Amino acid sequence: MYTDHSDDGLSEVTLEYAQSFILADGENPNAGKLPDHEALMFILEGLKEIRHQFKYYFISESLAEKYPATEAAVRRDMITETLYVRGEGYLRHINLLYHEMFAPHDNILKDKLGFESKDIPAAFEHFELGLAFRMLMPNGMPHPEQTRIFRQWMSKNKPPRAKIESGEYLNDFAKDHPEIIVKNNGVILYKLNYINLTDQLFRINFLGNEIEEKIAKALSLKFGDNDDFKKPEKIKYQVLNKTKIFNQPIVEDSHGNYYLFNVNSWARNLFRITQDLLKKANLEYYNDKFIGSNSPNSRDMFMERKVRFLFEAMLPGVKFYSNPKYTYIENEINLKCAKASDGNYELDVLGISNNATYLIEVKAGEIGEDAKRGAISSIKSDLSNVIGDAICQSYRASRYISSTENCYFNLPDKTAVLPVNRQNVIKISVSFSYAGTIISSLSLLQEFGVIDKDSEFAWTVNIYDLYVFSDLIQSEEQFLDYLSKRLPLYHDERLVSVDEVNMLGFYFSDDMKIKSAFKDAGYLQISGYKKPIDDYYDKGGPKPFKKRKKK
Repeated sequence: MYTDHSDDGLSEVTLEYAQSFILADGENPNAGKLPDHEALMFILEGLKEIRHQFKYYFISESLAEKYPATEAAVRRDMITETLYVRGEGYLRHINLLYHEMFAPHDNILKDKLGFESKDIPAAFEHFELGLAFRMLMPNGMPHPEQTRIFRQWMSKNKPPRAKIESGEYLNDFAKDHPEIIVKNNGVILYKLNYINLTDQLFRINFLGNEIEEKIAKALSLKFGDNDDFKKPEKIKYQVLNKTKIFNQPIVEDSHGNYYLFNVNSWARNLFRITQDLLKKANLEYYNDKFIGSNSPNSRDMFMERKVRFLFEAMLPGVKFYSNPKYTYIENEINLKCAKASDGNYELDVLGISNNATYLIEVKAGEIGEDAKRGAISSIKSDLSNVIGDAICQSYRASRYISSTENCYFNLPDKTAVLPVNRQNVIKISVSFSYAGTIISSLSLLQEFGVIDKDSEFAWTVNIYDLYVFSDLIQSEEQFLDYLSKRLPLYHDERLVSVDEVNMLGFYFSDDMKIKSAFKDAGYLQISGYKKPIDDYYDKGGPKPFKKRKKK
C-alpha cells in the first residue's frame, strides 16, 4: 500500500472531504477544463479551512452550553474521532479477521456479484501496485515498491547483458508485470502533483481482469451519486454529512473510466465495504444469516468464537467455555440487564483457572453513522449496545458468583462447570465496532447513562487491541498484573484519550506508574508508549516485552 509516513493524516481527511464534495454534484459547467496550480492550491487551502472552521464550530457548541456538560463531552469525543482519526488496528490483524469473517459468505457474493470477499482486498492491492509502478516520487526516484519488485525480478530472471544494455529487458519485465508502462525501452513515470498527468496516473488499468472490473463497478460512484452530501436539513456540504465514499471509494467518470485517488480509504473501510456488498447482494440473507443469530457463521457467533480463540492463545493455562448458562435472581439492586422473570441468562465466554475466573461478554454490533456524526440519542443507544450492555452482563455474572454459595454454569452439552477461584473474578467486555478512545472513558459513559449506574467496570477492549494483547502478553500472571494496575485507572478522571495499546506500552515501559512529577496534574495523556508496538507490527521491529523490575 502506498502511504506517506511523514504525513500527519491531514492530506487523507482533506482528500475524503474533496471526494465527498465533488461527487455530490452531477453537473459541472467546467468539465474538461484543467485548473492551474493557483486554482488547485486555492481549492486545497479552502477545503482545509472549511474543515478547520467546522472544528471550531463544534467546539463552540460546548462553550455555548448547547448540550449538558456530559453530553457535550461524549459528543465532542465522537465527532473528533470521526473527523480526525483514521485506522482501527494493525493491518495484519484486520486482514486475519476480515478473511475469517467473510469467507463463509462467499457463495452469496459470488452468485450475485461475480467475486468473493478475498478478491476485494486483492483487487485494491493490485490497483495500488499499478499506481506505484506509474508514480515518480518527489525525490525523483521510482516508488520503493516498484524498485523492490524490480530487484526481485532481476535476481530471479538474470537477463543477459545485451538486453540490459539495450533496455529490452524492461519489455520482458513488463510481460510479467503489465502494470508498468514501458515505451522505447524506457519506463514511463508520472509526477504526483501534475494535474495534467492525473488521468494517466490514477486511472485503473484492469489489464483484462474481469473480476477486478466487476469490483470497481460495484464500488464506484459517478458524479452526482453522492447527492445526500449536499442536501441535509441544516448545512450543505457539512463535513459530517452523509457520504457514500467510504462504502464506494472508486470514482467513475462519464466515459466509463475508473480511478482510485485515496489509496488508504479501502483498507480503513474494508469491513463496511464488504458488509454493504453482502447487503446489496441478498438483503434477506444479510439480515438472517450475517447480522442475525440464526447461523453459526453470523457475525455475532463468529466474534464469540474469535474472542475465545484469542484468549486461549494468550492464556493457554486457562480453560475456556462458550455460552454457559446460569440462573440468578437479582433482588438487591436495580440492574437493567437482570430483569428476566425466570432468572435464566447466558455468558458468552467463561474462563476458569486456579488464579481467576474470567467473565467475557462480546458485542459484534456497530457504532452507526448517526452516532459518529454526533447524534446524542444514537450515541447513547449504540454505545449501550456495544459497551454498556456487555459491562452490565459481565457484572451480573460476577454477582451470581459472589452471592450464590453453590454457583455453577451449565454448558450446551448439559455438563456443569464450577468456578475454582471466586475471589478473583475478572469482568471483560470485548467490542467489534471501533469507537475510539471513548471506550476507555468509563466514568464519563456511566455518567452519560451508557453504563448502568449500579454496574462495576469491566476491562473494556476492542477486538483489534485484543489481538495485540494475545500476541504480546507472556503469561496469565502478567495479564492479571496488568489488569490489577489498569482497572483502577478507569476511575482516574485526569486521564484523557486513553488508547489501550498505549496503556500496554506504558505497562511494558514504566509498569504503568505515573511519575511523581505528574501526581497533581489536572489531566494526563498517556501517549508515545505504543511506538515499539507500532514498529513491531508496521516495520518488522523487535517484539516488545515488559521490562524487568530494577532491584
